[in-house]
Amino acid sequence: GRSTHVSVKELLLSSVEQLISIYGFGDGSGNSNGHQGTLRSGWRSILIVIGTAGLDKNDSIALQGFKLLTGQIEQCLSVANEAGEDGDVRVKQPDSLLSEYFVDLVNTLLLYISGPRQDLSTKSIDSLVQMSDVLAEGKVKLSSTRRKSPTSPVALPRSGVETSDVSNDALELWWPMLLGLSQTMGDRRPEVRVKGLGTLMSIINKHFFPSTSCNEKVCANGDSGESNSSPQHGDLQTLQLIFRGILVPALEFEEMDGNSTSGFAPELLPSKFVHFITVPPIPEADESGANDGGKGEQDWIDTTFEYLMDGCISICLRSLVAFNSDSLVEEVLAMLNSCLLSDSGHLAVKGLRRLQQFVSQDLEMKDISDDTWATVSHMLFRVLSIRGLPPLSLPEKEGATEEQKKYLEQEYDETMNEFIREQRFFSNRRYIGCNAAMVIGSLLTNKLIEETMGVHWYIFLTSGLGKGIKDWERAAEILDSKTARPDTTPSPPHYLENVLYARRWMTKFLLSLLTQRDLSTLESAPCQRVLKEETESLLRAFLAKGSADEHCSAIEMRNISGMVIDILECFNSLGDDKLSTMKWLSPLLSACIQTNNGTIRTSVQILLTRMLKGANQTSSMANGNTPSEDTL
Repeated sequence: GRSTHVSVKELLLSSVEQLISIYGFGDGSGNSNGHQGTLRSGWRSILIVIGTAGLDKNDSIALQGFKLLTGQIEQCLSVANEAGEDGDVRVKQPDSLLSEYFVDLVNTLLLYISGPRQDLSTKSIDSLVQMSDVLAEGKVKLSSTRRKSPTSPVALPRSGVETSDVSNDALELWWPMLLGLSQTMGDRRPEVRVKGLGTLMSIINKHFFPSTSCNEKVCANGDSGESNSSPQHGDLQTLQLIFRGILVPALEFEEMDGNSTSGFAPELLPSKFVHFITVPPIPEADESGANDGGKGEQDWIDTTFEYLMDGCISICLRSLVAFNSDSLVEEVLAMLNSCLLSDSGHLAVKGLRRLQQFVSQDLEMKDISDDTWATVSHMLFRVLSIRGLPPLSLPEKEGATEEQKKYLEQEYDETMNEFIREQRFFSNRRYIGCNAAMVIGSLLTNKLIEETMGVHWYIFLTSGLGKGIKDWERAAEILDSKTARPDTTPSPPHYLENVLYARRWMTKFLLSLLTQRDLSTLESAPCQRVLKEETESLLRAFLAKGSADEHCSAIEMRNISGMVIDILECFNSLGDDKLSTMKWLSPLLSACIQTNNGTIRTSVQILLTRMLKGANQTSSMANGNTPSEDTL
């Protein structure tokens, strides 16, 4: 078994030190004892022992092991510098761990990085930077490493990105280093997370882009005097691999954090959010951090996420210039989509807000293709839906026997119960709806984005928000029928509160569509369809909330009434040419004629009168009659 006695461990490390001094590669002084360089395959076991010391609870053991490791790294750097001075590293490079056990040396450093001592973790990260420079300078022989090492412990991700054999050889050396640094983002210590992430981004930016001194066309064609097959010469496919295998998986650390799937998080609410069911947050508590007891200061989402996304987007923006390709834009969107699909409400909301910033601030409009808008629109469309949402009632099956009906009822009940359990466990996913509405609203009310995106995606997102509203209303009905409404305990927003927030944005979208100058767009079938469906949805909600059968708070009724008034006033301000395209409006308005709201009733009467007058004029002209001055 493993020894727990410090004296035994110290003796083991002393023995390792003796072995290295006799059979290792020497200290660079040139003095030889005749046995140096004969340790060979024993190095792997030696490095494992040294690395394991870094995980030991005893400080003296860890420091002794780190001293041995530092000595070997210094010997490697000394050899690498000598090889550089000789000018031909492929022929003249002396023996060192670089020639055969580079990956094992990196893995040993990674053990110290993950160890409990922050000072050794920091120093080990700095040593990895030195190792990356040596590798980038071509002082680690790929062929030697490939021939003498066992099967690489690194499994490159299957991503569909083609790379050459020589490039794969180089990646087998780079990958453990990059993957190890990405693992630091899951470290429990925020300082180590930030330093590891910063180092990872620095290495990628330094060694995986074309050199600024290299002529772009020459490098792209591979006609320079320098080999262009290694990752450090800049390769778009390698960067795609890094995104898929190194950067995107780091998002999993947020879900492992343990604080991201449930609970009250008022900082995730958009501005001007209206509470009429749940308890609104206390402003003073928000500012002082009293709502979470200060625990958020150490959470992954608050200490690491923004740094990670900033670094990834920086790489993406640089690639647009370096490679004249938007391939990494797709990778960033895929990364943000992973956030949106996460079980964590915190991560999904952060991803939504970062998506908004990415397309509205980070990217220039000229760099956003229609394919990119399509991807963004579909991402937002999907995130508006509620996963696992069952139908409101049991679907009927014709000709079913009593036994089959009973089985269907049990299956439906289980589906309903499973949905309710999931809603309780992942309660902070209810923050996603209002934030998705906010992001869509900020995009569609930005004139430059609206023009660049085009009316097709404008209508698509408006329709998607309408579908989201219907889903949230159904979810609210299911939850309210099975569980009690929130009490005075702070909680994530109720689905009906998300509905009200989204309707306010929806009203702005409808007003924008109604007041546009292009009559052909207004007359188009998709535009007419979304105007009819969403106007009808708003008016039906108003009538339902005003009926005696439905409980409705004064705040909710006041907000919905205001939206209806705004829509009706907009309809009344339209010219006859636009109003005549909306024949579907009369049946909807007729249902509102008996409302108790005087302002709405008057607007409905005026609008119906105008539409009836317009219909009579159209009928008269169709019959060949010229309208009289009185009818005009």
